[in-house]
Amino acid sequence: MRRLAQEADAIGTFDAVIHNAGIGFRETGRNATEDGHARTLAVNAPAPYLSWDGRQAYADSKLFDATLAAAMARPRPDTVATSVTPGWVATKMGGAGAWDDLEAGSITQAWLAVSDDPEALHSGALPYHQAPRHAHPAVADEAFGDRLLDAFGQLTGVPMP
Repeated sequence: MRRLAQEADAIGTFDAVIHNAGIGFRETGRNATEDGHARTLAVNAPAPYLSWDGRQAYADSKLFDATLAAAMARPRPDTVATSVTPGWVATKMGGAGAWDDLEAGSITQAWLAVSDDPEALHSGALPYHQAPRHAHPAVADEAFGDRLLDAFGQLTGVPMP
């Protein structure tokens, strides 16, 4: 995780960043990383866990991703940061029984990266198939976002600049 961040920093500025890494509820245990963090936690979003439940860990990580996007954009009015839900798609994580359209999920990500559509330029949004979806109220809660950034800073040793 740290090496990837260093390599990305070395490249310079980006017009768009699409963070699409994810491990889901099919994880059967913590599967600790070298840093001692649960693998779902480390891949999806750094966050503290007190007990393990795969579905809850996945849901928490998605909430933290959306909150992180909103919190990072707040002090940067010229930066758009959103979180996207592609739906339940037939990937290795989603499985063969997933009913959602994989292509529509990727189209939404590309739309967010290049569109001038006002819906695509709204920080803290949670689009689904290029349409707005209501995010959990915690995503817009500035105090929760600030606490999350502080926790990520403590967890990673890299404070929010």
